[in-house]
Parts: sequence; structure tokens; C-alpha cells
Amino acid sequence: MSTTRPEPVDLVLELAESPVAEALAARLAGSREPDMRTPCARCGSRDGCGSRWRRPVGRPAAEVVAEALDRLPDEAPTRRPQVLRTFAQPAAGVRPAAVPPTELALRPDLTPGELSALLALDEPDVDARLFGHLALDDRERRRMLDGIRSDGSRGPVGTPLLDVLWTMDLARLRRMLPLAIESGDPGVASVIVGRLEPQTESGRLRPIVAVWTRHDAEAAGRLLASASYPAAHTEEIARALAAPDGLDVLRARLAELADPAYIVASLRRLAHDRQSWWIEHIAAEGGVFPWAELLRSHQEDPLPDALRNALTALPDCPKELLITRLRKGLPEEGKADPWLDAALEAGALSPHDLLRHVSPAASALTLLRAPEHHDRRARWHASTTSEPTGDLFRATLGTDLDAWVVAVRLVEQFPGSIVELLETSRAATTV
Repeated sequence: MSTTRPEPVDLVLELAESPVAEALAARLAGSREPDMRTPCARCGSRDGCGSRWRRPVGRPAAEVVAEALDRLPDEAPTRRPQVLRTFAQPAAGVRPAAVPPTELALRPDLTPGELSALLALDEPDVDARLFGHLALDDRERRRMLDGIRSDGSRGPVGTPLLDVLWTMDLARLRRMLPLAIESGDPGVASVIVGRLEPQTESGRLRPIVAVWTRHDAEAAGRLLASASYPAAHTEEIARALAAPDGLDVLRARLAELADPAYIVASLRRLAHDRQSWWIEHIAAEGGVFPWAELLRSHQEDPLPDALRNALTALPDCPKELLITRLRKGLPEEGKADPWLDAALEAGALSPHDLLRHVSPAASALTLLRAPEHHDRRARWHASTTSEPTGDLFRATLGTDLDAWVVAVRLVEQFPGSIVELLETSRAATTV
């Protein structure tokens, strides 16, 4: 069974519908199809390589596509993990009677009603078990880390949840840091400074200021004593703790660090090999990026590629900046592009953006249509149209056979986007 990847030419041919597809196949077969008695120009084979350039004239496109699918490798059989059977939901959604809340909180298939009922209990052991549940959103996690009860009252975060934080995988805990860094709960703050050791000045100040605001200078002093901050920074905070207006001093410093002009200038000063690292820590430690100012700065003086790339990896990066990176082209074949997958999965970018902004056209067409990227496309956001390519080709080229032929012949080497390819193909046949 052949595992040959379809060429961009083949992908374009698949987009045409009958009768255009049949006429196009006939046109190409008459002008380009090699003699079967001589070696194929593409692979050197004399006995048929499966190239669609050799399909018989007038053969229905549906048959060609079906044959192509037959040549694809069979999907490996999937086995339903035993763990899924273990947690299978009882028939008709009925739960066994008298299930303790601490056990129910461990079930992966909680209904929304069950989750709400468990949260309303405000039981420390139940909350600790729910904290990592896939059904729980970050708003609820932040509420737990802030020590806010379901009735709106506030108290200390329970020991069971603190134990979860102290034993949680470090990478996972770092992902929770933006939710926890301004909690103001001394127990949560101790986990932050004890396990994660904030790297930015603002990241070191936030838990101190939050604890001081929620409690007092004494509690903030105990937190500072448990932290491994640089000596100079520790001394500055200690002086503020001893001053009557110390809390205002630290708040003013946080405001300076959050000033948009200061942030933009600081990012531009970062060393090339430190930009991604610093931006990751700024975001994790509660920093807010001034996107409007960054976009304005980029328009006046384009951001360095490494800095722009680090910013586009952030989940709240605006579409305008994502587009500027998209226009730089996709990674080379075989290289990962997690920023692009994340943007498409979140709906920050759509397949329509790939059609308009990615060049060369062949790379965008491969991502949008080739079978090897099927799993990637399946994860794209449901609010975007997953198959706009065929509609665009047919709407632009219509039944103009000559325009289709131009598109087929240009696609592999065309330097522009798919939209530009179609505009060029249409213009080439318009008198």
C-alpha cells in the first residue's frame, strides 16, 4: 500500500468538482501525462506510480479521490483504555447510593450539577480533590486559592489544598502561578516563594504586597524570611516593611513596573537569547502585556523576530501580531509550530487567515488539505470553518478551465499566498 504524500498539484486537482474536474483531468492528461512506456518524470517508475497525472481522461473525480484514500496507510487500531471502563458512567446516569463526597470528587465524569453541589460544600478535602479536575475552570481554582467560600466569605486556604500545591508536579504548579500569585493567603504565598522562586521583580513583589494587604506587615515579613530573593531586593523590601508608608512604596514600585512604556522599553532591551525566557516568566508571574502599545511600537519599528515570536506564543496575543508572524511563513517541513496550533485551536487564527497570509501557497495548501495534517486540523477551534479552501478555489476560478490549469501549474512554485495564487490564475486568463 502506497504511503506517498499528495503533492500540492494533487491537492488542487481534488478541489475541482465535476464537470470541471473531468475537463481539467483531460486537459492535463493531454498536455502533461508521460508515456507509460517510459520512466515517470517524477519517480522513475515504468509500472505506474499512482500519480494523478496518469488518471484516464474523463475519469470521475470521486473515483480518483476514493482510490487515493484506499492508498493511505490503515489507521492503527485503537484500544479503549481499561481505565475508561473502570470509570464508565452507570446506566442512565444513576450514581450508586451513599457515595461519600470525597470519593465522588475523584470521578472523571462528574455532571455539572454534581460539580456545583460538591463546590457548595466548601469542604477542604473535597476542594483539594476537585482542584485538578478537568471539569473545573480557572475561575473556581482562583476562588479556592484566594480562600473565598461559596457564600462569598473569605478565610484561610485549607491544609489539604496546600498539601496538593506542595506536592504538585513543578511544571503543573508553574501553570497555576498566575492564579495564585496575588492570593494573599500566607500558605499559598509560601508555596510560591518556596517552590517556584519568582524571577522577575514584580513577581517577587506581588505575593509580598498581597499578603501585607490581606493581613499585615508581620505576615509579609515572615513570607520574606522564607523566600530566596536576591540580597539587594530582599533589603529593599525589608526597608519598606519597616517604614510607615512601606506598603504604598511597594505598590508604587509595582505600578512603575506595569507602566506600558516601561514594559515595551524593557522588552526591547532584552538580550536575544533571553527574550523567550523572560516573557514566559513575566506572563507566569502575573504580568500584563500592554498589547496596544506593543502593536504601536511594532508599527513604528518592527520588533525583533525572537521577541515577536515569544510574544505570539502567549495565549492572549492579539490577532494583529499573530498575523505578522504568520506572514513570515510556516516552519520548515517536520519542525513543530506550537504557537500556530495553539492559535488555531483557541480560535485566535482561522483557516481563512492561512489562505490570506501564509506564503508560499503550497505550504498553506498542505496544512489545510494534506492527510498528514488531519489530526492537527481536527483540533482547530469549532467556531472556524475547517474547509474553506475548496469554496475559495471554486468561487474564484469558477468553471474557467484555463484558470484552473494556471493554478495547477503555478501552485508548487508560487511565492505568494493562496489568495494571491487564485487572483493571479484568474487574471492570467482574463482578457
